[in-house]
Amino acid sequence: MALGPVQSGYAGTSYAYRRTTGVKEESYSDIFRKAQMKENEDVDESRDKKENVDLMQFIRERMDEIFAKVQKDDTEESFQIGGSSFTIKEWEEFLEKFDDAEDAIRELMKEEQAKRAEEAERTEIMKEIWASKTSEAAKADEGTEENKA
Repeated sequence: MALGPVQSGYAGTSYAYRRTTGVKEESYSDIFRKAQMKENEDVDESRDKKENVDLMQFIRERMDEIFAKVQKDDTEESFQIGGSSFTIKEWEEFLEKFDDAEDAIRELMKEEQAKRAEEAERTEIMKEIWASKTSEAAKADEGTEENKA
């Protein structure tokens, strides 16, 4: 077996070639890389097995929980509404929260409307005062002009 020359781009690795057939033999770095890949595959397999065991355990616990509810007759009918599913109790709680939020919005709207009405009334009073002062000033100007004449 002869070693081929180290060429640019191979970063110091050499490849062994069989002289007679020209088939590339594996270098130490290739063997090491394959061993690491095999080790990583083994770790991935054990992780997948562990995840499957955890998933099966979760499913078993959930089934036991549902079975206990059915035995105690503690189950409620569920209705599909849009993308969600609600029991009657959950639906009533949802509506109660929605109604509370709606009432709060109505209250804020009433307060805002009262502020606007008060501001409009204040503006109207200011206009009346301004109008009365300007009319008094105009009458006073007319009176002084008549006295001059």
